[in-house]
Amino acid sequence: MPRISTRRRLIQQIEELVDHRQNLANLRLLDSDSDSVEDDFDLYSIALLQDMSNRRYASRSRSYRGSRGRMQWAEYLNPQSTYMNESEFLRTFRLSRSSFGLLREELERTPMYARHRNGSREPRPCYQQLLVFLYRCGRHGNSGSDHEVALYFGIASGSVKNYVKNIVTAIKSLEPEIVSWPNEEERNEMKVRLAATGFRHCVGIADGTLIPLTRKPKVFHECYFCRKNFYAINVLLVCDDRARVLYYLAGWPGSTHDNRVFKSSNLFKDRDSFFSPLEYIIGDSAYSNSSIMVPAFKKTRNEVNLSRNKELFNFHLAKLRIKSEHCIGLLKGRFQCLKGMNTFISGEDDVKFIVDCFGACCVLHNLLLSYNDEIPQEWYEDLADEINSDIADQIENATTVAPIDSNDGNRRSAVFNSFVENFA
Repeated sequence: MPRISTRRRLIQQIEELVDHRQNLANLRLLDSDSDSVEDDFDLYSIALLQDMSNRRYASRSRSYRGSRGRMQWAEYLNPQSTYMNESEFLRTFRLSRSSFGLLREELERTPMYARHRNGSREPRPCYQQLLVFLYRCGRHGNSGSDHEVALYFGIASGSVKNYVKNIVTAIKSLEPEIVSWPNEEERNEMKVRLAATGFRHCVGIADGTLIPLTRKPKVFHECYFCRKNFYAINVLLVCDDRARVLYYLAGWPGSTHDNRVFKSSNLFKDRDSFFSPLEYIIGDSAYSNSSIMVPAFKKTRNEVNLSRNKELFNFHLAKLRIKSEHCIGLLKGRFQCLKGMNTFISGEDDVKFIVDCFGACCVLHNLLLSYNDEIPQEWYEDLADEINSDIADQIENATTVAPIDSNDGNRRSAVFNSFVENFA
């Protein structure tokens, strides 16, 4: 049986009262000595019914939290603010005030906010909604819930949902320009930078990571339960040697193997659109050897130890692959929501929201790299912890040797032989 809200119950009671008073009014017409106070009460009942029908909540005032904010919104952006200095702003909103100004200008040009300048009503300016979004992304678990964010800013929880949705939509509109696979010229520049490492035709570094979920999903929860004993969503991320995100694929349940996620990506399925001949990306030993993927060597069942050349190959590959750990560490260090997403998965829309939030974080990550946004020293310490955690995760994830793809083309063998000739 559906639950009836307090507001709906009150409306039903007032409707019954109005109907009852109407019946009495018909009887009062027969009595010329009717009291006018009863007529006034009838009018009051009708007005009360109209007022309650126009309300969203039964007992919430019209000015709910209208003046309960912690401070004036403009004070957040004031460099001379005595409430929040530069370092406090950075810790609270995960970027500097100068970078916030540049980001604000970018978003105000997007269709989501440009339309408000053409006469349509905007509940809150773009910068206020952006502050709410950044504050929420900077926290994980219960501290990043809509309720906690609403209490901090003195707004309603429903407003937090709307602001986050608006900002995610605006940021995602920038994604084709900010998070994109490098063109041929950019790939050639990367190959020149990486030539000295022994991986001359490498154009990307792949890695997998998990987005933990703080709440058990309502549907198919067993699929989201990952090997690390918590509920999560699996993500494939490819970056360059400067920790810039080039490609990502998110949305697979946490129990999915990294190699399966990679084989479902457009990079693998439509490789000719992304790679020129001889180009490839590198990854850890969880990935299978293919014509576009050169993973680290892993001991087979018949091997006691890897050969010296293979160990040397893995060592140099790991030195290059650390950039992907660096990229993921910076993402999760800056946007703490990726360490514990407080979204209850009850359907496809909830998964899409998490994927869109991750994509928005990737866009912001690349933008802030281009802004040369400062990174506090303690974030680097968190980054080291994140890298060590991911390395341990990869060792556990690669307990079985991934099969060789049928379209291998001896890519890893060719890269390995070239590496031995130049470095061994």
